[in-house]
This record gives sequence, structure tokens and C-alpha cells, in this order.
Amino acid sequence: MRNHMLRLAEQYEVTAVSNFSSEDLLGDWLPGVRLMSIPIARQIYLWADFWALVALLRFFRSELFEVVHSVTPKVGLLAMTAARMAGVPNRIHCFTGQVWATRKGLGRELLKSADRLIALNANHILTNSESQRVFLERETVVKSGQAVVLGAGSISGVDLDRFRPNKEAR
Repeated sequence: MRNHMLRLAEQYEVTAVSNFSSEDLLGDWLPGVRLMSIPIARQIYLWADFWALVALLRFFRSELFEVVHSVTPKVGLLAMTAARMAGVPNRIHCFTGQVWATRKGLGRELLKSADRLIALNANHILTNSESQRVFLERETVVKSGQAVVLGAGSISGVDLDRFRPNKEAR
């Protein structure tokens, strides 16, 4: 998402919120983008997740953001919930894959319910492919017509400076 944030920062005030390390906060790898570190673990830790939600809610209320955009499932759940509670008018979530898709039983239903909460709290839903949009509708995570495919499908495309075809290696 780095290139997205850099381009947005050319026209808007952009703040990136993540579980940044102290080295991340000191570096200049996102010039023009304000970095805010809020501890959000990748795994589910109910107590820590509750405090992350509280921290996000306080931050969103204090900053009066016009838009909050989330990408990953855990952060999406926390950010979309906090943004809605804080009264952020534009809440965008991009679904990029479902961790529950290959699971079974109660775990699947709990994780799927979390995605439903994301969709409930967001007022703009993006997916990174048409097949994902159809899947989310079929699984009743989003309502029919609620999600829009991002561009022609993809979240960031391919960095052609970094990933160049090499005929010799081929």
C-alpha cells in the first residue's frame, strides 16, 4: 500500500496507522505521510484487541478524519468499528481474501461473522477481484451490489521496476 499512500499524500493529508516499530517511525520511507503506531496484534487476543479498539476510537475522535480505509481482516474489524463509533463519514474496507474460507465449524462461523461486521460498519466495500465479490455475496458476507471490484481487479498491481521479466533467467 506504500505507493497508494504516497500518491494520496500528494493531494491529501494522509495518516497511516499500524503496529509500527520505532525504526519504522524514525525512517523516511513514507515521506509526506504521518505515521501513528497503535499496537494491534495479528493474532486474536481479546483483551489486547479491546484496548486496540479503544485506542483507535480515541484517535479517530481526536483527529476528525473524513475517511478511514482498512485492508486486512483484523484491522478491518477494529478500524471500521472504531471509525463508525467515532462518526467518520467515509469508512472504506477492501476485502483481499478470507481467512475463514478454508476453515470448518465454529471457527469458520466466528471469522465469517467478523467479516460481516466489517461490511456492516463500512459504508464502502471494495474487493480485489470479481470472483471475490461474487464469493462474498454468495456467502452472505455482503449484500448483493454492496461491494465494488477495485479497478480491473488487484489491490496494488505489480511494481514493474521490481518485478521485471528476465529473458536470460527464463
